[in-house]
Formats: sequence, structure tokens, C-alpha cells
Amino acid sequence: MRSASFSMINKCAKKYASQCNRSPYMGLIRALTGDAQENWTEALIFLNCLIVRCPSNKRRAQFLARLQNLGINNELRKIAANPESIATVMKQLVNVQINFKEILPSTQFLISIHKNRVEQLE
Repeated sequence: MRSASFSMINKCAKKYASQCNRSPYMGLIRALTGDAQENWTEALIFLNCLIVRCPSNKRRAQFLARLQNLGINNELRKIAANPESIATVMKQLVNVQINFKEILPSTQFLISIHKNRVEQLE
């Protein structure tokens, strides 16, 4: 079931992209470029679902490479650096980082600040 849902979504994204002369998943990247945090949350939830439902590590790597070629890393860094990001956006961003197996530098900086604060309080 997992691989079937990913395959169907992937096929639809490719077909729609070919009809519109765009790259597949460009709409997902555009949802992350705007200022509406509700769009960020929904796009990140969808992205997490797709990553989790990839049928194999090879397909996951191909999917992530496609997203990285479209510039998703820049958009995720922008969201992570935004001090006004709401908690649900940050939670989904953390899930994306776990699924990508990559920590964004700005998030890593925030983690180190909180770690230092905890050590000072102890």
C-alpha cells in the first residue's frame, strides 16, 4: 500500500507537470516560497508523507535528489531561519530533517543555543 500510494502520486505529479510544461513537484517548492505559514505546514506535511511512503531507499534518494535540484534546501533554510515560524511549521520542519537525514545549519545553531542554555541552568 505504501509504495502504491507513492507511485500514484508520483505518476500524477509527472503527468500534470508534462501537461503544464513544468518540473514535477514545482508546486510543492512554490508553496514553500510564499509567506503563508499555513501553506508551509501543509506542504511540509505532504512532503513528509511522500518521503515516508517511498517504496525503497533508491527511490527515496531519487526523489530527494529531484527536490534538491528544484531548490528545496534553500526554501527549508529560509523557513528554519524565520523567527516568526509557528510551532507546527517547526515540528514539520524537524520531521523533514529527520526524513532527509540532514540537519539545516540554522536549526543546528538553535539546537546548540538551547543546549547551552540547559547546561547553564543545571
